[in-house]
Amino acid sequence: MATETAPDTNPAAAGVQAKRRTRVRFGILALLAVGTAINYLDRSVLGIAAPGLSKELGLSAVAMGFVFSAFSWTYTLAQSRRTCRED
Repeated sequence: MATETAPDTNPAAAGVQAKRRTRVRFGILALLAVGTAINYLDRSVLGIAAPGLSKELGLSAVAMGFVFSAFSWTYTLAQSRRTCRED
């Protein structure tokens, strides 16, 4: 005895099946990955440039500590705002 199944009559499920996935999500993912890589490299370059900056600007080790601290705090605040916006 064969049992026939009724077709899915849920309109929400039919709408989801009708939508096609596009490749836009891969483009967005690539942009986010590139942006994150640039952001990481930007932070790394500041540490590499520190000896040249302190020599050229005549900053002591304490002053460079304040510069790095200011950069870190502004970076943290900007990242927290960005994270909230992305969620």
